[in-house]
Amino acid sequence: MLPINALPEILKGLLTSTKVKILVDLIKSFFTVRYGTTTKNLSRYSNTSLRTLFRFLKEPHDWLEIRIKLFGTLCFKKERIYIAAIDETVEGKSRKNSHGIGRFFSSMQGQPIVSLCFFALSLIDVVKRTSHMIGCEQVVYTDEDKARIKKDKAAREAAKMRAKKGQALPKGRKKGT
Repeated sequence: MLPINALPEILKGLLTSTKVKILVDLIKSFFTVRYGTTTKNLSRYSNTSLRTLFRFLKEPHDWLEIRIKLFGTLCFKKERIYIAAIDETVEGKSRKNSHGIGRFFSSMQGQPIVSLCFFALSLIDVVKRTSHMIGCEQVVYTDEDKARIKKDKAAREAAKMRAKKGQALPKGRKKGT
């Protein structure tokens, strides 16, 4: 179990004492929520208001450094062997309002699907056979990616139209090249 009382001492240099109190309260309420874990439910089970939780989550924190510090203090053992692993996770979505939604390849379905995509970095303890997630980043298409996809799609559509009209491109290498 996570020693919640030790968090203020561990995170002393990374977060202010007020932010550590909010984080500790957030973690305690996370373990208390009975049903869906939403920010609204977390605020119901905590001493922190919903608005304060939104402010805390909106501010940029160095979560990677916080996770590394927690791993190094609470989980790391010098005599153990650890392997770093990066994994891509695709989570299918049916609506269109999520940030970063796009078409990503799902190996389970064998085709691109409307989904969210995440890369996660984990350190795996070989002896205990447990994984400790250190970092997670969402994959979001940039404007350049969207333009490249649109251009490729237009080229495929043009090729289909040429094939339909019987005007396929000549096969092979052009003479003189």
